[in-house]
Amino acid sequence: MESTSRKLQLKSEVGLLGGVSLIAGVMIGSGIFMSPQTVLLNIGSPGASLVIWACCGLLAMLASLAYAELGTVIRESGGEYIYIIRTSGNLMAFIFAFTSVLVVRPTSMTGLALSFAQNAVAPFYEDCAPPAVVVKSVAAVGLLLLVIVNCLNVRFSIAVTTILMAVKFLALVVISIGGMVLLIQGNTSNLQNAFDGTSQSIGVIGMAFYQCLWSYDGWNNLNSVTEELKRPEFVMSSVGSPGASLIVWAVCGLVTLCAALSYTELGTMYRESGGEFIYVLRIYGPLPAFFLAFTFIIVVKPASIAAKALSFAQYAVAPFYPGCMPPTLVVKCIAVVCILVVAIINMQNVRFAMAIQIIFLVAKVVGLMVIVIGGMVPMIQSGLESLGNLDNAFECTKLGLSPIGMAVYQGLWSFAGWSNLNIVTEELKNPEVNLPRALIIAIPMVTILYLLVNISYLAAMTPREMMVSGAVAVTWGNKVLGSWGWVMSIAAALSSFGSLNGSFFSGGRVCFVAAREGHMPNILAMAHVRHLTPSPALIFTTIISLIVLIPGDFQGIVNFFSFTAWFFYGVTISGLLYLKIKFPDLPRTYTVPIIIPILVLLSAVFLVLAPIIDNPQLEYLYVTLFILSGALIYIPFIHFKLCPHLLDKITVLLQLYLEVAPADKNV
Repeated sequence: MESTSRKLQLKSEVGLLGGVSLIAGVMIGSGIFMSPQTVLLNIGSPGASLVIWACCGLLAMLASLAYAELGTVIRESGGEYIYIIRTSGNLMAFIFAFTSVLVVRPTSMTGLALSFAQNAVAPFYEDCAPPAVVVKSVAAVGLLLLVIVNCLNVRFSIAVTTILMAVKFLALVVISIGGMVLLIQGNTSNLQNAFDGTSQSIGVIGMAFYQCLWSYDGWNNLNSVTEELKRPEFVMSSVGSPGASLIVWAVCGLVTLCAALSYTELGTMYRESGGEFIYVLRIYGPLPAFFLAFTFIIVVKPASIAAKALSFAQYAVAPFYPGCMPPTLVVKCIAVVCILVVAIINMQNVRFAMAIQIIFLVAKVVGLMVIVIGGMVPMIQSGLESLGNLDNAFECTKLGLSPIGMAVYQGLWSFAGWSNLNIVTEELKNPEVNLPRALIIAIPMVTILYLLVNISYLAAMTPREMMVSGAVAVTWGNKVLGSWGWVMSIAAALSSFGSLNGSFFSGGRVCFVAAREGHMPNILAMAHVRHLTPSPALIFTTIISLIVLIPGDFQGIVNFFSFTAWFFYGVTISGLLYLKIKFPDLPRTYTVPIIIPILVLLSAVFLVLAPIIDNPQLEYLYVTLFILSGALIYIPFIHFKLCPHLLDKITVLLQLYLEVAPADKNV
């Protein structure tokens, strides 16, 4: 009998199309459908709101460029965890892994699942809000389904992400075109005096950026392996004017691009999965990396998943509650279902999960194109009179630190996902080429779409209507599409589901890589022997996300997620600057200009400090104490390697029950 030995590794199933889908598909989720309201509410004017959106896109771009360099230097999956452990040491990496696995990642996924559930049940509650139990149940089912998909097959998970990306893209295109038509028809009143009422509070501006950057979440998904039809109202409400709102969206896109390009350099340097964890681990050492992993696993990723599931649930049930908010119980039940479904998908097959991601990305793009086209029709019919809402676009803009910060938080939420490929670097084909290429394709495309969609929203709605809207895309659909307005609710729900799937795909990898580096229990570093998916890590992420989902609300989850995530993004980017200055001769297949990571680092410092300075709250203290509490776990269990014998027995039993085995690096 012939004896052969074969290493158990995660397959390299993610190509360029899958990479673009993983970034754009996660970025285009519930953020652009939900964040605009909060950004506008925080900043106070539509003009300032648009500025925030542009700035968030810029910030996401800058951060992704910095991550691109990290990804080329540290060529391991794991994203921030790997970068932190390689640069800052084990303790910081453990704290990151501890926080990420137990709070950040599950919180993020819970938010996405709730978003999905809310959108999914919305059509069944046309005149009122769906019950919370229904939404959370649907969110839980969604999470479970995605866990199964990601555990079964990587290729299938990527396919799901790609399909959903297409749906989201189409939805945004429709919204953008619809807005352009309205503007051409002369509906410009909502943009007159666009910056009137803009808030001047730094804290409010920071919160606007949080909400906006949530819509760009996902820019770092390639380093680790969106949200767009409802959140515009939050950006608008944060900054107070449509002009400022558009600036926020543009800035968020630019920041996202810069951050993603920075991560690309890290991803080509450290070709390991794990994203920020690997980068911090390799640069700063184990302690900072543990802080990062601890925070991301426990807070950041679960928060992202929970928020996206809630977004899906809200849109899913919206058509069933016309004229009223769906009950919280209904929304949360659907969000639970959503999380469970996504979990199942991701546990079954990587290729299938990516296929779903691609399909849903197409659906998202279609939905956005509907909005864009719908906005263009009135402009064609009546010329620039349709841009009346942009007259005095910056009137009422809020200029404080707090409103700007909150607007950016909401905007950047819509860009979340830019670092996903850095987290799954080991599963990315030809990362030296596909990592920067996917970022350069995905983020500018998403930024342009976001701006067009926001203009389309303003062509059909007044800033006040956006601020009070519970679901901007649905309100826009009812005004522009008439009896077909329910289509936008479905598109938003599919958008959230696709974004949730992408977050699941990358989120489980942070937990997996942290465990592989000894910062989490050994069982979480194992992969299914047949499906070759990190199913224990995905199951763990699902459990934490469901815990976050039950008591959480969407906006609170976004702000909590953004504050924590951008603290560690700043830590990771500082590691890239350290490598560029201290070790300029390290082999790099991609290098980002040093000014880009500097801009991203300054943006991260602003996003972390602005809300605290302008509007200090106990929640920020709790987050800080939680991150530091990781040291209480790191010192006895990681540094001194104290491990109860019972844990070994449990690991063996789970290994047999789940059919998993330790997996080697695929670098």
